[in-house]
Amino acid sequence: MIIHIINGILAIIEWANGSITMQHLSEILRENL
Repeated sequence: MIIHIINGILAIIEWANGSITMQHLSEILRENL
């Protein structure tokens, strides 16, 4: 399940061309956890 979350985050970063900040990543992690 963790792998899917990581892959999802990587996909989002690639889609956004790295425009997502660490703060947004933290929020995404909290939602998935």
